[in-house]
Parts: sequence; structure tokens; C-alpha cells
Amino acid sequence: MTATTTSRHAATKYLTVSALGFTTAASIVTSLRGLPMMAKEEMTMFFYIGFSTVLFLIPAGLVAAELGSMYADKAGGLYAWISGAFGKPVGFWIIFLSWIQVIVFYPTGMSFAAAGVAFAFDRPDIAQNHV
Repeated sequence: MTATTTSRHAATKYLTVSALGFTTAASIVTSLRGLPMMAKEEMTMFFYIGFSTVLFLIPAGLVAAELGSMYADKAGGLYAWISGAFGKPVGFWIIFLSWIQVIVFYPTGMSFAAAGVAFAFDRPDIAQNHV
């Protein structure tokens, strides 16, 4: 191995299972409409999240793995999957729709999760601080 190959592999970062789990939990819990119901359910909420993980997230992950291995020779990820099924114009537009989802919904979810952690540590002043 050369020095450049070694340094390139050392800089590679991977998504850990715990990071994926926390991201998934944040995306499930951050629906603002369901929060009063979740608060009323208390610890039963974890059963609901586990139930939705088994019935939705694991099959969705298996489908993504299958599509990723099926289209491994083509670059493009989501575009390759959608354009292979519905045509190139739909594949083109789905890229923008997924981009809007990342720009709008992920920051909303993460800010709600941060405020929830602030309240969990009994520091509501941090949740009110917009900086």
C-alpha cells in the first residue's frame, strides 16, 4: 500500500448502527402532530416505535439493500432506481423532491430532538435559545 492509499482509507467515515438508530428514532418521534398522543402513552411509546421498526423500517432497509445491489453497476442511487422503474423524467424530479425533504424536514426534526433533550435535562432555557 502506498501512503496516499493508506491516508485515503483512514479518512473514510462510516455510518454506525447507533447513529443510524438515533437518526431513525428522531425521524419517527419528530412528528409534531403525534406528540401529545406520545406523551400520553408514556413508556408504551417504545413498543409503538419498535413495532413500526419491525413492520416498516426493516423491510424498507431490505428493499434499499436489494435495489442497491441490483443497480450496483450504475451510478446515481435513487435516480437509477426511480428512472429504471418510471422513466428518466420521473427520476429527475424525484431528486428534487428528496432534496426538499432533506432541507425542510431533517432540520425541523433535529431541532425538535435538541429541544426535547434540553427539557429532559431540565434546561428549558436552552430550548428557548434560538442560537
